[in-house]
Formats: sequence, C-alpha cells, structure tokens
Amino acid sequence: MDVATNPNSGNPSSGQPNPRPVARAGGPRPRSRSLLPILLASALAVGGLIVTPAKAYAAVVPVTTPLPQGRTLPSSAIAFGSAIVWDTLRSSDSGSSWVADATLAQRVRWDFAGGGKMARVVTGTTNDTAVVYTPSTNTVQNFTIPSGYTSVNASYAAYPSSVVTLATGVTTAISKPSGITPAPTILDQQLSTNNALVWFGTTNGSTTPNVFAAAATPTSAPSSWISIPTYEDGSLSDTDFLYVTTTTKALSMCTRSLASFASGPQCTPVALGDYSTGYTASVRSLGTLSLVHVWNVAAGIDRAYIVSGTSVSPV
Repeated sequence: MDVATNPNSGNPSSGQPNPRPVARAGGPRPRSRSLLPILLASALAVGGLIVTPAKAYAAVVPVTTPLPQGRTLPSSAIAFGSAIVWDTLRSSDSGSSWVADATLAQRVRWDFAGGGKMARVVTGTTNDTAVVYTPSTNTVQNFTIPSGYTSVNASYAAYPSSVVTLATGVTTAISKPSGITPAPTILDQQLSTNNALVWFGTTNGSTTPNVFAAAATPTSAPSSWISIPTYEDGSLSDTDFLYVTTTTKALSMCTRSLASFASGPQCTPVALGDYSTGYTASVRSLGTLSLVHVWNVAAGIDRAYIVSGTSVSPV
C-alpha cells in the first residue's frame, strides 16, 4: 500500500517543527482560518462563543464551550479548564494573569492538543524529537523518535507501518485497513486524544480522501475502509470522527464513532440546497458543540454554523 508524499513532512533544513497543515484531509482549509481565530478570541475574552439571533435588538445568547481539541491547530489559542495558552503566553487562572513561557517563545505551530497536553515534533539530523507540553504545570517532556512520522499526540507517534510509544520508545507494527482492491493510497493518518488512529485514503488518485478507516488504539485491528464519496472536510473529537458532506440537496455534518467506526454515521443537515460545486467547507469540534464553516468565493458566500446534536444555529 503506497503512502502519498507529504510536502510538509521530512526534515526541513530550518530545523523547525513540521507545521503539517492538513487541509486535504483533516485540518482547516486555508480560507477557513479567517473566521475561526476570531471565534476563538471571542471565546477566551467572554468565556464562550456568542450566537446572536437574526433579529434586531434580540437578546444575545451565550454558548460556553471549551476551545478545539485535535491534531492540527488553526491558531495558538488553547484552553484546558483554567490553563490557557495564547500565542507565547500562558495563564493558569483562566486568563486573570499571564506569564511569558520559553516553551512557547518560538511561536511554533503545535501538531496536537488534547487531554490537557500539547505536542509537536522538532526535526533533527538523524532522529526527530517529540515535545509534549503540559500548560497547567509548565512541564516539558522530550522524546527521541524516528524521522518520517505521520501523526503525533501526547502518547504516540504514528508512521505508515508502525507506531512508537513515546514513554518507552518501543516501536510496534500496526495493521493496515483492508477491504478494497486495489489498496487505496493513504493520504494521511491522525491520532485522537484518546489514542484512536484514523486513516484517510483515496481510490481515484486525487489529493482529496474518499475512503476512511479507524482503529480504537494504534495497535488494535482497524476497521475496513469506509467510502464517503461526498466528503469535504473532517476532524477528530475525543470520541468521534466529524466530517461534512456537500451534495446537490444539502450541506451536512456527520459523526462516526472512533470505537465502532463501521457503525453507520449520525448526520445532521446544516444547510439545504445544492452545495455540490463551488463550495468549500470545514468542521471543528468545540467540545460538546461543532463549528461548520462554508464559503463560496465566486458567489461571495461566507457562513458559519454551530451544531449541537440535531440543533443548528447560524453564527
């Protein structure tokens, strides 16, 4: 099974950590970053996202929610309870006071945030270094790992055919998804906060995935490949794979359990209409809520929606 070359992987000569934008598979597409940092800044400033009904002088309804968790971060605004990271500053009292943190001073992008920890990889000459940072205690742990990782969280570094346990340095072979012949090209792998591993693959040679698989842990047997032909964008929460689909009838957000990936998805229509051409969409987990962002540059459309269960509210 082939693994597509990631132009952002390898060992950049600068020695800086791999930024790993994953617009093609699981991360925010470049245009979506214009809106999300603003919403995150609002969340830190007032304690939540503000959803305003579309009526003059209507009461503002506050929606308090934790900031996103996931592998690749669209901004350096991360909150774990009272511990908050904002760019190069850290607060341990919900933002009442801030201190400059040497760990954050390089203004690097983090590969992962979840479960109270942040992780990134610094490339080296022969090996890489996985850096795991705990903001609440200002603790930094460094782990030497082989080069060529595809995903990292606070516990593991994943590779095309193996996974390395950071705490022990032990490398374990992993099984690959099956069920489609010829085998799909793997575009990306992602680790969740709870150590599930998700594969993003393609059967048509494009850079947009259309088949997916998941294992509850990196070393457990993965599900068979699941086809999602109308997939537009996806991300991982603690327990689910969230993704948006665009069809001639609707833009929808779906969730699929990481523990039982083969089970059918739960889908919620976000906006009705023909979204099959000209539209780009992204989805981000905000704890108990999800943010769906959709835009059409040619038509001048730029909209965002908060999804909670089957409830959808425009932002």
